[in-house]
Amino acid sequence: MSAQRQRGFLLIAAIVLLVILSFFALVVTDLYVGDTRRSIDHLSSAQAFFLAESGLERATRALLSPTVLTPSSPDNRQSCATVNTNLTGVAQGAGVFSVTGGTPFYSGDTTNSAMTVNGPLSATATVIPLANTASLADYAPSGRVMIGQEEIDYSAISPSASVCGTAPCLIGVIRGVDGTTAVAHVSGTPVGQYQCVLSAQGGVPALTNARGLRTLAQGVELQEAWAVGSEGMSQQSGAAVTTALRWNGSAWTDASAGMPSRNLNSIACLNYADCWAVGSANFMNLILGGGPAPVATVVHWNGSSWTNFSGTLPPPIRGDDLDDVTCTSYDNCWMVGGYTAGKWALVHMTWGAPNTPAWTVDTPKNQGLPNKYNSFDIDGVACVNANLCWAVGSLRKAQTLLLEWNGTKWSVKTGLLPGGGPIRQNNLDLDAITCSATACWAVGADKDNRGSRQVAIAYWSAATGWQDLSNEVAGSLDVESVACANANECWATGSLNPNSVTELLYWNGTTWADVSNTIPTAISSTAEDLDSIACGAADDCWIVGSIWGPYLTGTNGLVALHWDGSSWTNLSASLPNGNDVEGIALTGPGARPRSAWQEVFP
Repeated sequence: MSAQRQRGFLLIAAIVLLVILSFFALVVTDLYVGDTRRSIDHLSSAQAFFLAESGLERATRALLSPTVLTPSSPDNRQSCATVNTNLTGVAQGAGVFSVTGGTPFYSGDTTNSAMTVNGPLSATATVIPLANTASLADYAPSGRVMIGQEEIDYSAISPSASVCGTAPCLIGVIRGVDGTTAVAHVSGTPVGQYQCVLSAQGGVPALTNARGLRTLAQGVELQEAWAVGSEGMSQQSGAAVTTALRWNGSAWTDASAGMPSRNLNSIACLNYADCWAVGSANFMNLILGGGPAPVATVVHWNGSSWTNFSGTLPPPIRGDDLDDVTCTSYDNCWMVGGYTAGKWALVHMTWGAPNTPAWTVDTPKNQGLPNKYNSFDIDGVACVNANLCWAVGSLRKAQTLLLEWNGTKWSVKTGLLPGGGPIRQNNLDLDAITCSATACWAVGADKDNRGSRQVAIAYWSAATGWQDLSNEVAGSLDVESVACANANECWATGSLNPNSVTELLYWNGTTWADVSNTIPTAISSTAEDLDSIACGAADDCWIVGSIWGPYLTGTNGLVALHWDGSSWTNLSASLPNGNDVEGIALTGPGARPRSAWQEVFP
């Protein structure tokens, strides 16, 4: 081959090689650019995901923030409908997130009562059949419900009989969440829900024309409270005026519509669709004399309306004034008080026929007790469990009353209280009691021979029995309500006479102390009656009561104080008109408020 031909061949080979190398270079470049683009897109998508998750976390705090004074602040509690006010177009890191809420799901919030368990439910069941399908639209497609006091998460509501057995039903169920225990429930137990469904969208670098865009949804269980009370003295000659207020998590509203005209002393709620309130009609006649005798009052909330069951009470207790109520389950409640003739009442409620309570009454006569016990008045009742409850009160002449329920019967246990010290067994008036699964606190006052009032505090646990801790607090105090956020944080409030002072005690897990100086001046400087306290968490407690002056004149005189973990705030001005609030009950999330977290795909 000539040199000229060789050069031509080599040129062609070089050109081919150059083309091949160029092709590989283009391929490598394309792969590199594509991989880089995919990496950037993947990173942007991951960033968008975490932005959306950050939005959900911010919104959850906004819905459940312990600070409730000024909802317009982004750090204070918002409603589900307004949670997006401060969480729209929030720039964070490499992108932006927005969160929307809406109308919360509330069991039975139309004209229907809540759905109920269709048939007995075992503690291990993972499918929950439901009755009363008319209210099905009031429940979120996924989220959390309360049955009795048990919190339950579910992934969907199935309409399929092949899945449910009896349709519809809750599926993908996780029992006993948020620190609660999975237990059996009887047929007909209400299924309560109050939930905000959040939608959070994260985008990088923005929500429009985004490189990365992710949408997450989450259900958040909300807080609810009920406060009940009675008429003012100015209405003594007219019909009773019921005070019934509902806290929807961010505001108080008047919820007395449909409530019978009664004086309500106490309320207990197992969940959003199962509350009992007790009291009496014609209560002022007990104070002023004359007129019709008091009539025991018992009303029930089913998630959409109140039902007055007073007329179903047995005749022996219809002339009673019921002071307190507690429930361990839908079909097990105790209501206590005193007869107008000065005799005690222990009323047990179970459910008979559908929507018909069955009542059992225990009295001193039933117990075979001496006549002196006929003049006792029971002021408080609380249960450790269905087989162990305690009731407290006093004789008309201030002789102590302590009763124990052992699952079968009540018996007098006054001798269990310590003798000596500030608590004198024959001179003690116990006004309230609260119990957890392991301990109880009972509070009241001890009247000495000079007529002054000394605080009475008693503690019970299975390990220690009853102990007298009254000597930890000095001074003339009268304590009427007690509540605990946990074993190391309890509060006790006192009522006062017109010449007395507002009282507040605090338990730090070791000792009780008088912390009345933490009450806002606007409350502590006037004649306040702090009647009831309830705590949902260590940074979330409410005290309700009334101001003596307005109470006497029949004008608005309601008191509300809120504890946010650092201070008490006076929110009395936020309450609707009313005369007196005697009891409060809280329902809502505990340790793990988030439920039903999921990603929403296009």
